[in-house]
Amino acid sequence: MKRLRYLAFFALLSAFPATVFAANVNDPLLGRQWSLRQTHVPAAWDVTMGDSSVIVAIIDAGVDTRNQDFKGALWTNAYEIAGNGIDDDNNGYIDDIHGWNFQDQTSSTLPMRVNGQLDETYGHGTAVASIVAARANDHFGMVGVAPKVTIMPLIVLNGDGFGSNVALAEAIRYATAKKARVMNISVTGYEDDDSVRYALYEAEQSGIVVVTAVGNSSDELGYDLAEVPVYPACNFADSSSTTMIRVTGTDSIDQRAPHANFGSSCTDIAAPGHELIGAHPIDLPEGSPATTTYEHVAGLTGTSVASPMVAGTAALIASVNPTLTGAEIRQIILSTTDAIEPGVALGAKGDLGYGRLNAEKAVKKAATTLPTTPVAPISELTKTQRAQWDAIFHFWLGK
Repeated sequence: MKRLRYLAFFALLSAFPATVFAANVNDPLLGRQWSLRQTHVPAAWDVTMGDSSVIVAIIDAGVDTRNQDFKGALWTNAYEIAGNGIDDDNNGYIDDIHGWNFQDQTSSTLPMRVNGQLDETYGHGTAVASIVAARANDHFGMVGVAPKVTIMPLIVLNGDGFGSNVALAEAIRYATAKKARVMNISVTGYEDDDSVRYALYEAEQSGIVVVTAVGNSSDELGYDLAEVPVYPACNFADSSSTTMIRVTGTDSIDQRAPHANFGSSCTDIAAPGHELIGAHPIDLPEGSPATTTYEHVAGLTGTSVASPMVAGTAALIASVNPTLTGAEIRQIILSTTDAIEPGVALGAKGDLGYGRLNAEKAVKKAATTLPTTPVAPISELTKTQRAQWDAIFHFWLGK
């Protein structure tokens, strides 16, 4: 099996004190979450803070949901009985109560700690999940973009930050089968893999909004994605019908974040991705109860943390208007951006996509948007349509 390293770049993490309060929401770190203010998320909360029926799959390195900021946020598989060693829902995964580890093929979705592992790898999925859905008004830590939605942790990265396209494709299919509304994929590789591409098509046909990071370079300049394509972000480049949203990162003055990749060929939107705050796991034995001793960290930098800003906004839109298709949610987000690139007019696509995320405008537009005819889920396609999909898939595989 060819293995890839999915780049999950963060700046050096550091402990962050919880001391600042903000009006209306009592989470101590809200006052320091500049990313929420810049994207007008608090104003979007006047419309909705999300709905627990909206599931966001966090396809990443595991989430330490024992952190108090995730209390009540974790998805539960209603068709599986915990701990009985039986695949009750007959989906091929035994005791997948809260998700699945596609690296170790186990039901534990906690981050994997290994010797010599980088801290940013260990905390990656937990930070990403907190930016999406950290709980509000609990007098603890931070608050996510969509603090009332549900998260589904799916592990595709091992303890060293490496993964495989096989694991990624399986995770995408799992989230599709379990009716996730949004997927956040803050992992990247350099191989356009057929199995991943087909899994993404299935997700699109099911109306799932797939939000992906465009990745980071090893230097501060970033890669032009027209010259160095990154996947899965560069799948379906420039497609008008896809439900995929490709995200690059910006800083507090709307400049492209250090290391962030760019390019109109594979970038749809920009979102804050420099010096953000996120939840961070600590070493406790599995089965330990929730605790208030968890750290939150600052200095999170990369498109990995920009992507969940957009995924959280997509979840807010799905909450306020559940009749919208994935394509409609994508169109609403991209049509309500703030223009930030000099010389690129509002509505035009530049190196940073269509502009910087504006959650308030997106959610308010969604609240008044009438849906069109929804796309049929893949499970409801006719035999002829399925045969067409299979023919396409086998063509990619050269069979």
